[in-house]
Amino acid sequence: AVHRVGVFLDAIVGGWTIGGLATDDLAPGILPAPGGGSHRRTTWAGTPRGGRKLSAQSSVGGIVTHRDFNGRINTVGAADTRFRLGKVWSAEGQWAASQRTAGTDERSRAGSAYLLSVARTGRTVATATRLGGVSPAFVSGLGFVPRVDFHHATQSATYTARPAAALNDWGPTLLLERFWAH
Repeated sequence: AVHRVGVFLDAIVGGWTIGGLATDDLAPGILPAPGGGSHRRTTWAGTPRGGRKLSAQSSVGGIVTHRDFNGRINTVGAADTRFRLGKVWSAEGQWAASQRTAGTDERSRAGSAYLLSVARTGRTVATATRLGGVSPAFVSGLGFVPRVDFHHATQSATYTARPAAALNDWGPTLLLERFWAH
C-alpha cells in the first residue's frame, strides 16, 4: 500500500464506541493494468464503525466498508451482537451484506454472510453451537473472506474433570461439523 492521505478516528463516548478509517491507496494503480485505464489511479477506502455496550459483557455494533477503484465500487455493511445470558451462557450473531458495482467488463454482484453462535462455558461442561454461511456473490474488497458459496454447522461438547493435584484437568471433546453448498 502506498498511502498519500489517511485519517483515523477512535473514541468512546458514554457507552458508545465510534471509529473509522479513510485513506487513499496508490498501490493498485502503480502498475499498468491489462488493457490500460487504471495506471496511476488511486483507491479510496473508508471504514466507519459504531457500537454500543449494553451491559458488562453484552454489546451491539455495526461497520461499513467502502472501496472505490477505477469504477469498481465495493461496499459492505455489517452488524454484530454479543449477549451474555446468565453466568455461563452467551449468544453471538453477525450479518453482512455486500454490493459490488462492476467496471465496464464485469457484472454487479450482491451477497450476504451470517454467523450465529450459542455457547455454554462452565467449569466442567462446555458446549457451543455455530451456524454460518456466505453466499456465492459476497465480495469484500477490504476484508479477508477465504471461501464463499457455503453454509456450515458446528456442534462441540466438552467435559472436563479435575481429579487430583497431579493431573490438572482431563476430559473428552465431541465435535460435529457439516458443510454444504449455498
